[in-house]
Amino acid sequence: MRSSRKQVRAERAHQFLLNGPIPIKDINDIILAFNQCFEGALARILQPHDTPIRYLATLDDGTLLCGSYNKTVRMDAMVMDGARVVTNNESSVYSMALLPDGKFALGSQDSGVSVWDDDVRVCTFAVDDKKVCALVGMSDGNLASGSQNGAISLWKRDGECLRTLMGNTHWVMALAALPDGKLASGSLDTTVRVWDTSTGACTSTLKGHSYCVSALAVLPDGKLASGSWDKTVRVWDLASGTCLLTLAAHNNGVTCLTVLPDGELASGSFDGFVRIWDLRSGQCLTTLAHSAGVQAIAVLPDKHLAASTTDCTMCLWE
Repeated sequence: MRSSRKQVRAERAHQFLLNGPIPIKDINDIILAFNQCFEGALARILQPHDTPIRYLATLDDGTLLCGSYNKTVRMDAMVMDGARVVTNNESSVYSMALLPDGKFALGSQDSGVSVWDDDVRVCTFAVDDKKVCALVGMSDGNLASGSQNGAISLWKRDGECLRTLMGNTHWVMALAALPDGKLASGSLDTTVRVWDTSTGACTSTLKGHSYCVSALAVLPDGKLASGSWDKTVRVWDLASGTCLLTLAAHNNGVTCLTVLPDGELASGSFDGFVRIWDLRSGQCLTTLAHSAGVQAIAVLPDKHLAASTTDCTMCLWE
């Protein structure tokens, strides 16, 4: 009888323990050896920054952007000799968003929102609450930002504020542009809210998480996934406002979500694991282990998965 995935993982882990002490040169050897007990193939380990990488994003041409707490964003981070600093932000990068025209926006700790075209700053937005925790580019070319004071601002590309959405009672930690033009927000107040951007009205409030909602992802069928520091991922039907699935396997808060090319969902957590989920059954298909808490994940054009961690490294998975 064919062994189950769980049995295979258990056998690999048992064999790993029997092999005794690992001859190592550095932490990378530990990671490489440990990950033989899990699914997935670890291709490379990089360290493009000397501080934790908070955000990852892939441009249309395949270029990987890495935003760090050291106030910089690096481009082409996978080519260590060719990686270059494209911005020197005035303060730590707290959020990042790709825009439809290939530019990107940064939200920072102290200096609000800035829009960049490669290494050229195009404009800076006058945000009242300078600590911008979430950003997302909208389908109409505008930009939404979420702040520590709970406000969400909608911006035209020239820096004009169209309107401010009020209703969250704590930090806005995540934003997602929905297919129908609406906006979803996740907050430290434990809620997911859906907003009509044309009127500024909150059309629904999704409750179920018991702690901060820290990540959002729009699924291929239009449903919404939310990740929380309560260690779970929830899948929502936005038409009815009901929770269809609760994915519970992480041992610490969920920090990031991304949809894979085949429609599966990847979640990263402070527990040091990336888990890949079958959204039809709710089962965890694959577990990828890291040396520290996972901060951000992104899919590359060659279908590698990049994950950054709190120990300043970035792992590339096949």
